[in-house]
Amino acid sequence: MFPLRCTAAGVLFLIAILFLPAVAAESADALKEQVQALHDSIIEASKLYKNRQFDESFSIIRDVHQKANALAEKNSPELKKPLHSVYKSVRRARALLGRKGYHLSPINSSREGTSSSDESTVKSTPSIETSSISFSVDLLPVLVESCNRCHGSDDPPNEFSFRSFASLVVGGEGGPPLGEGNSTDSLLINKLKGTAPGGRMPANRPALSDAVISKFEKWIDQGAKFDGPDDRLPLEQLADIILMRRSSATEVSAKRVEMALRNWELGLPGVAADNVETKHFYLVGNVGEEALAEIGNLAETLWKKNAAFCHVSKGPPPIKGRVTIFVIQRRYDYSEFGKMVEERDVPRDEQGHWKYAIVDTYAAIMTGNGKPHEAKSLLGQQLAGIYVAGLGDVPEWFSEGTARVMVSFLDGRDSHVREWNAALAAVVGSMSKPDDFLKGRMSPTDSQLVSYGFIQYLRKNRRHYRRLLGAVREGKDFHKSFGIIYGGSPNQIAAAWVPWVVQSQ
Repeated sequence: MFPLRCTAAGVLFLIAILFLPAVAAESADALKEQVQALHDSIIEASKLYKNRQFDESFSIIRDVHQKANALAEKNSPELKKPLHSVYKSVRRARALLGRKGYHLSPINSSREGTSSSDESTVKSTPSIETSSISFSVDLLPVLVESCNRCHGSDDPPNEFSFRSFASLVVGGEGGPPLGEGNSTDSLLINKLKGTAPGGRMPANRPALSDAVISKFEKWIDQGAKFDGPDDRLPLEQLADIILMRRSSATEVSAKRVEMALRNWELGLPGVAADNVETKHFYLVGNVGEEALAEIGNLAETLWKKNAAFCHVSKGPPPIKGRVTIFVIQRRYDYSEFGKMVEERDVPRDEQGHWKYAIVDTYAAIMTGNGKPHEAKSLLGQQLAGIYVAGLGDVPEWFSEGTARVMVSFLDGRDSHVREWNAALAAVVGSMSKPDDFLKGRMSPTDSQLVSYGFIQYLRKNRRHYRRLLGAVREGKDFHKSFGIIYGGSPNQIAAAWVPWVVQSQ
């Protein structure tokens, strides 16, 4: 799995294609001038986004959306085509700005947006009349939606971090925000109401409703209790965990379908896709419905092999709901998916990757002609990574190494396996310290290769490896379990393994 990080080149590419649609078709002069003005505003918004002036960029895009809606209400035939171009830009801007925490209302696809309101609204929450307020259920989604954009960052305003519940209760320069169990004295409540110095929160966003603020007040008056699994978890991750616990497999599957279609539109706008469902997967791709269905059947077979490899013979699969598989035909489209959806430059030799983020979990493969038999090892590797990550809280080197070992398990004569085995000793020998691959001090490609060799070594004692997987699935701490089972930490075991590999070169 490659780290999903935004590079400078990636940002420039996003900006270059995000906001600049084709020039609108000719229309009456007055209407053409109005539409052109919207295009000019979009160009200005793209420049602001490039300079990381997200508030200003969002304000302009929101204004464009409003004005486009007003023009759409004229129902003028001359406006239909040029407005489609404007809405295409707004739709893509909405998707990208949404990743920065800025939210416009969805565009009405039937009339290309005729709603008079374009500001996001906080989703309705259970009645305030309930006997108690749950932080995880009633308040956490509001904080993630409305506050995390600013206060979940590395440099939050006034050092007031919402990165986790533990940091939230500590507060920032203004001191603890909850007010000793008295909402009247709470800095958080006064900021939400706009009665504290420095302006109302959330800044540059719609104010929270009185009903939602009342929930925060009642929660504080009830003692501001934390009812999640770990108060040190990032709030976004905590929200995903709570959603997963409270949702059925069907509900989780529906959420992933929503995310999958949004990601496809963001990464490959205008590229038609087929959709296929199997028992454990939702496939989206442009290789044709028949090939997509065959790859879906292959995925089901590989999923069973993952269970056998990980010694999971009973109980539900480690991932609740269907997992998304993106099947992309062309290299260009695969690269575009990486740039737009994951904000990264895709390595030239990469043909597949996976992401495990509790809810937003998927595999993506580039298949060329889409023949299922050619996708076996590639797809098997990505699904194995997801499967192992879903077993429990494991480090990336463990899931990535196991994913590659799975390819060897499927076919030891696979060309990729032969290449990995041939290159392993040289890459291990290039490390300055035995734990470089454990500490993230190597390139992703080299780190994954060394992790593959290390997992092969750990699996020499199949009983130990099986016990470790079992401990992870039971929710036990990975590093503590590893130390008990293997008689030393991963660093210590790696220190003994590396010289042996180098000497075998």
